[in-house]
Amino acid sequence: SIASQVCNRSINQSARRLISFASHKNQILKDFHRSSSLSLVSSLIHHIPSKEHIKTMKSTAAMKSLAFLAIIAMQQQEVSAFFPSSILSAGLSSLSKTKIHPQLCDIVNAQDDTVLQITLNIGQQLGIQGLTFEFHTDGNDDVVPLPGINGPHPHLSSGARQLIVQKEGGFVSMAGAQHVKMDHACWEMVWKEDAPAGSLICGFEIMDDYKRNEVTLPKGRAYISFPIWTTEGLKMAREHKDRALGFVKDKNDALDKFQQESNPIRKALQYREACLAAEKCSLYPVKNYDIVPDEDETVQIPKHQDNEEQQDIWLTTKGLIWSKEAPHQILLGSANIVKSSFVSDDHFN
Repeated sequence: SIASQVCNRSINQSARRLISFASHKNQILKDFHRSSSLSLVSSLIHHIPSKEHIKTMKSTAAMKSLAFLAIIAMQQQEVSAFFPSSILSAGLSSLSKTKIHPQLCDIVNAQDDTVLQITLNIGQQLGIQGLTFEFHTDGNDDVVPLPGINGPHPHLSSGARQLIVQKEGGFVSMAGAQHVKMDHACWEMVWKEDAPAGSLICGFEIMDDYKRNEVTLPKGRAYISFPIWTTEGLKMAREHKDRALGFVKDKNDALDKFQQESNPIRKALQYREACLAAEKCSLYPVKNYDIVPDEDETVQIPKHQDNEEQQDIWLTTKGLIWSKEAPHQILLGSANIVKSSFVSDDHFN
């Protein structure tokens, strides 16, 4: 039938696109290692089947793989919010043609004298309290390399700016109270034009190993990153997250009905509904939306006084801390903003 021919033609076109994308797989993986991508992003790329494998796949299987890749592509902005040098399309010529967010300069300049107090959670047993950063917009050369300005796409970075450790973070171990010594601190913002989210990244050198029980914060370069969003980008991400959560609820409801149903015919229908709901969940994994903040997990950061057209910008209060050991990045734990100079303390209570 005509409908069948149109469907088959669409499937074949999609399969050809998937083959073309897969042909870039090895190059993408090389670029990921060169840009020191975290295993989270690298693991997504490994879902791409080989070019030879795709040619032997059934059309429906190729379509499912293509759909999965489409979901990954949709998530690339959220992923890159944490790892700006590890954008999914790294290695493809299109990324080098992208431009920096047009308002990033004004956003960065508006943060002069901003103070953030941050808590670090390394594993389950090492909590570092009281770490306080003071942000300045002056340039600084005596600093650690940053993943944006010193990475493969420096044109998307604001450049390294001065970061003062106003107060060292501390914790208590069997050896007593300890303070984490940091040096060569700096910060940057990385944001691609038209992307709903960017990153605030703080880099510094940890001067010694710090240990509590079996958990260690290692000596060396470390980075803290927080996603930053436009109002529209944050709204869109939350809509996608709500949709994914809705699919999970539909799947759980369908499974409950299937288990409770005693009529064989109706039970078979419920099984079909449960399978459809489970397939939607696999295409929209809730885990992919973990970085999308709830309303109580963002703070609006200052605007540039001379730019009335600047959009509202939101800083996520939950981020990551990770270390750099060539050629890899190692996720150490989480970072949480507990106090800021531009938001009242009541917001964090």
